[in-house]
Amino acid sequence: MEITMLGYSAFDGIPTMTDSEVMGLYDRMVKDGTNETVFYDGSAYDAESFLSLMKHGLNQLWVVSLDRDVIGVVWLNELQRKSAAFHFCFFSNAWGADTVAIGKKIVMDLLNMKSSSGYVFDILTGMVPVINVRAHKWCRGMGFRVLGTLPKACWIKSLEKSVPGIVYYAERGKYGKGI
Repeated sequence: MEITMLGYSAFDGIPTMTDSEVMGLYDRMVKDGTNETVFYDGSAYDAESFLSLMKHGLNQLWVVSLDRDVIGVVWLNELQRKSAAFHFCFFSNAWGADTVAIGKKIVMDLLNMKSSSGYVFDILTGMVPVINVRAHKWCRGMGFRVLGTLPKACWIKSLEKSVPGIVYYAERGKYGKGI
């Protein structure tokens, strides 16, 4: 099982993916019916808004492949000196696969990423609305630790109301130990 991540970035002004390819990732979420769950706050509501978020919204996007088949995306935002918020979306062609094993490898790769000044991240955090039962099951399987629950932290556009959000985290050096 070969899991790879292709980062969306620009080298000397040339992006690693075309705008159409990035928008196609959102189109796959729509086809799978996951777009409103993943972007529960309405921040990406079509392919163009997804592209804008990934291109200009201070997000770092990676396309995830399993044995050369694109199976999902992961992106980071809320980037701080040694921390970031992480987000996952697996496409329907991965739903029968072991997405926990795939996710663990991705998180370990992100936490072990280095730059010339050492590790890039000491911690990754993620907030999941309490109503997203499937995501909570996956997060528990991933072995993420729970920081706590924030009341009314997640605006759910489809419900037009805020719900509590559970904050999960993975800490470099501790994540993956004993899971």
